[in-house]
Amino acid sequence: MSIKSYYENYWKGDISGKSTDKPPEWSSDNLNWHYHFFKKYMGKKVLDAGAGDGTFLNFLLDKHKEIDEAVALELSEEAIEIGKKKFPKMEFKQGSLENIPFSENCFDTVFAIEVLEHLLDIDQCLSEIYRVLKPGGFFCATTTDFNLLKRVVIAIFFWNRFFYPNNPHIRFFTKKTLIDISKKHGFKLVDYKWNRSYFGLMPKGQMVVFQKIDLVSHSQTYFAESYDTRTFYPPDDVKFSVYSTKIWEEFLDTLPVEGEIADFGCGEGTLLYCLEEKGFKNLYGIDFIDVVPDGFLKHAKFLKGDVLGVPLEDKSLDGVVSTMVIEHVDERKFIEEVHRVLKKDGVALITSVLKGKFSWYFYKNSKGETVVEPTHLKEYRSVKEYEDLFKDGFEVLLLRKPTLKYPLVDPVYRLVFKLTRSEKLRKLFTTNIILKKLRGFRIPIPGYYSIEILVRKK
Repeated sequence: MSIKSYYENYWKGDISGKSTDKPPEWSSDNLNWHYHFFKKYMGKKVLDAGAGDGTFLNFLLDKHKEIDEAVALELSEEAIEIGKKKFPKMEFKQGSLENIPFSENCFDTVFAIEVLEHLLDIDQCLSEIYRVLKPGGFFCATTTDFNLLKRVVIAIFFWNRFFYPNNPHIRFFTKKTLIDISKKHGFKLVDYKWNRSYFGLMPKGQMVVFQKIDLVSHSQTYFAESYDTRTFYPPDDVKFSVYSTKIWEEFLDTLPVEGEIADFGCGEGTLLYCLEEKGFKNLYGIDFIDVVPDGFLKHAKFLKGDVLGVPLEDKSLDGVVSTMVIEHVDERKFIEEVHRVLKKDGVALITSVLKGKFSWYFYKNSKGETVVEPTHLKEYRSVKEYEDLFKDGFEVLLLRKPTLKYPLVDPVYRLVFKLTRSEKLRKLFTTNIILKKLRGFRIPIPGYYSIEILVRKK
């Protein structure tokens, strides 16, 4: 039986056995309880995802006159037929939360009332809710909640009732697990409340409001904060940005000395400094925040901007270099932008992170994947996967996969600078021979590599 068939039977009342769930019967008191908690988060365009027969959404439309447009999305055609008879003016849409049939950034508010506990692919559904919400929009939900006392009582007295084999509830949330999985999909918690309780000791459920976070802004905030507290990377040592000496030298050899070169995501300007040391003068550094120290670069010009829309003309560059940036952004748009600004036969050196089969690190990204940086949208799983990104419009000249390593003393340097904010210490970290050599002691990150490719525009 498919999930859709199950819920057709569910709304027909054809589920046999001791199921603890059935189509909701809303009381006036319960509708008002929900409305008063959620009312300040309702926008002009509202989606009720998993709306059932539409009773809750109809109540919102009656109470909240500021709503201009509302849609009841429901998987079960039986529920929709019931709803149309009860509320003939309401707009119903048949569809699944795993593939919400609306465009991106469409709704101000999305409701999921007693829905999340029924979902098979919770990650896909949360991704879809994020997609259809406008930036800053609100995701309002009610679902199960199990604090420690409630879990103990259920385990002793009510196990069979809660976990009967045909119970439509297949997900069981606590406050922590619901916040955690929602955070991984780009939401932040803005409001929370028990959805009533047993004797004030155990929640019957939970009522939550999440807000959609702009992941790009979140990533930029993360880097702005990290730039503010990190020690300065050695300006005369390219090995901390490009691991393969061979590929760096090949990149330099293919560039005309008078050529125009840009560093996409230049950070503090280490690569631009190294290019200046090799005699290159027509250089551009592009990043969303200017953290290049005053006087550090002699010739390079900093351009504040997005690497997916750099402020340079088409076919204006002889070379592009970008280290550990593509994994933070839309990879296709990034490569298209590199291709756009390069002249014919121009070259690009692009590096990223390759994740091996037995990789491990303690950070997780918005999807809950183990990553070496929490803002990574993606880490590549094979050399071929990375190489295939450049198959249209580029010729691969060289590709290397050195082991990714971490400087052991970095956390100490960062902590000292964060506590003291001493510019003298900051300078000492980058000029003192002994301290610079200490940064050279690096340990491999298990299962991680720097995937580095040199390509020429066809």
